[in-house]
Amino acid sequence: VRDARAEAGVATGRGAADGSGSKLWSLATENWEERSVQQALRGLSILRPISELDLKHLMQYTSLTTVPRYSKIHRKGMPMTTCHVILQGSVRLTGNKDGAVDSAQRGVTSRRVLDEGSFFGGGAWMSATLHADNATALQPCVLLTIRASDAQQDARLHDLCARLAVNLGGPWKVDLL
Repeated sequence: VRDARAEAGVATGRGAADGSGSKLWSLATENWEERSVQQALRGLSILRPISELDLKHLMQYTSLTTVPRYSKIHRKGMPMTTCHVILQGSVRLTGNKDGAVDSAQRGVTSRRVLDEGSFFGGGAWMSATLHADNATALQPCVLLTIRASDAQQDARLHDLCARLAVNLGGPWKVDLL
């Protein structure tokens, strides 16, 4: 058994002075970000059903983004090109209710806190949209970021992007009201 472990590069003794333990660690962590992105995309119910081919193409436009505490993720009025899923941490969305009909609501700031598993930026799947709020990390965050504007240019993802525009962009518009 020990010989088979040694051939596979598994540490067989205390401390693994021969460096074989680091080989195993290298194998375990190789392509970890790509595997994490793939796993996170598969876990999104909004994407189901998704074919392996669509998943592979969408991964080209998806990344993990780490955001330090109190950092701005986006500002109100900026073009909306990406959408995010919070994998770790929390985000505060703040914005003025400029479209308020009642004068008592003018200048009122709306605040929403989003936690792990929350999605924001659905308007990125609509054409020519601007952020209606500011997004700030309340805690250090890990975000699954999808570059929607780039994905929409990929003809192979046309059907998936159209579905996301309806399923994410539509509710985003309703949320603005």
